[in-house]
Amino acid sequence: MYWSLVFSAIYATYAIGVTIFLIMDRRSPNSTIAWLLFLLTFPVVGLAIYVLTGRSWKAFSRENYYVRKDIGRDVIAQMMRVIPPPREPIAMLREREIPIYNRLLQLGLRNSYAIVTTNNHVEILQDAEAMYPLLLEDLKRAQHSIHLEFFSWGTDEVMDAFDAVLEEKARAGVEVRLLFDAVGSFFMFKRARRKRLRAAGVEVTTFSPVLRVHTISYRNHRKITVIDGVTGYVGGMNMGKEHVEGMGKYTAWRDTHLRLEGEAVRVLQAQFVSHWYHASKLSIVDECYFPEISHKYGDTPVQVVASGPDSRYEAIRQMYFFMITTATRHVYIQSPFFILDPGMIDALQAAALSGVDVRIMLAPYSCGDNALPYWAAYTYMLQMMRAGVRIYLYHGAYMHAKTVSTDGLVCSVGSANMDIRSFNLDYEINAILYDSALAQELEATFHEDLKQCTPFDPGAYAKLPFAHRFRDAAARLLSPVL
Repeated sequence: MYWSLVFSAIYATYAIGVTIFLIMDRRSPNSTIAWLLFLLTFPVVGLAIYVLTGRSWKAFSRENYYVRKDIGRDVIAQMMRVIPPPREPIAMLREREIPIYNRLLQLGLRNSYAIVTTNNHVEILQDAEAMYPLLLEDLKRAQHSIHLEFFSWGTDEVMDAFDAVLEEKARAGVEVRLLFDAVGSFFMFKRARRKRLRAAGVEVTTFSPVLRVHTISYRNHRKITVIDGVTGYVGGMNMGKEHVEGMGKYTAWRDTHLRLEGEAVRVLQAQFVSHWYHASKLSIVDECYFPEISHKYGDTPVQVVASGPDSRYEAIRQMYFFMITTATRHVYIQSPFFILDPGMIDALQAAALSGVDVRIMLAPYSCGDNALPYWAAYTYMLQMMRAGVRIYLYHGAYMHAKTVSTDGLVCSVGSANMDIRSFNLDYEINAILYDSALAQELEATFHEDLKQCTPFDPGAYAKLPFAHRFRDAAARLLSPVL
């Protein structure tokens, strides 16, 4: 009886403390309730997981503030030296008299200081068979520097060719830097491979090491390549043989990436330089990494938008939200994950109910071990279908592309999924292309991809066993942290 009272008192104190702490953390109501339920149900395990994965950006905002303060001015100075002021591309886009252009670019400028560049050539690459050979040739041509930032960098026979080029270039005097996520590459990038690269002169650094428990949940999900400061890649593809051969139940991989030349590459360089400093505390801000632009590459306006858990605004989420809510004809979306917050639910439903053709293409199940996000996604699919959104499940290959296209006028390609984790917890980067030809090219591929899809059938889903549907509904409770 005595110990029962003691434990009851301890639990009551714990419950009151946890409740006050979560309320004062000022999260969204959904996130607060989800964490409260989890922490009260599993006091010990829940508290440990929260410390590792649940703390908000406030837990390390001071650290990142000093990172930005230390390097931010130098990066901005280099950008201003080689990129025209924003008023020039803004004026050019206004001349096209497309309303969404001006408002969308203003949103990016204000929510993440994402400048718009116009002297660019952009190529859309729809799978690794298109991207990897081009990237390999660009790496072989490098004369001064190679900067690589990826969520996962594999150790396999496909990656042997890339590692060999990096080692060769480093021995020849090219500055080669590889930044990878500690969790994303934990089981892929073997220590022996890392040691060999370093021995050849490649600088290899991990972002947010696992032992730093206060940042373990905030993953670096960006995919950036910058070669000599003039050629860049950004998009959804990581580096590994699964992008060529598939993985798990999938026999192939479907993804989208961009190859860029021009002013936008300097913006990618700025993002890499900042993250490199964040991870290594070594500054590589120098004119040699931001070369002068001496000729015309093209006339494609590109706005590189980056976001992370320490951002003031959920910049990429806001860009997606605006692209959905301003559509007048159609919105096409591709994403492997589909975990929505209330605002994004309202945006998609309102667009569909207003008569906009909203189509979303998703992966039907996991390519690895973590099935929870896919179980939860089915509950969101049901909500969307009831409002008139059309959902398609891509089969054969794993749908890993992260694209949004609006009215054949503007499109986004990048690393951010259509899920709460990408919007809140991960460091992401997307390129917004203000070009109708590229948007329509992306949409044409979307229609081709439909041939590999089956529409999601709510009726068939309703006939599944209760245990199956209950499992999905239970997984949805963890949506804020999936």
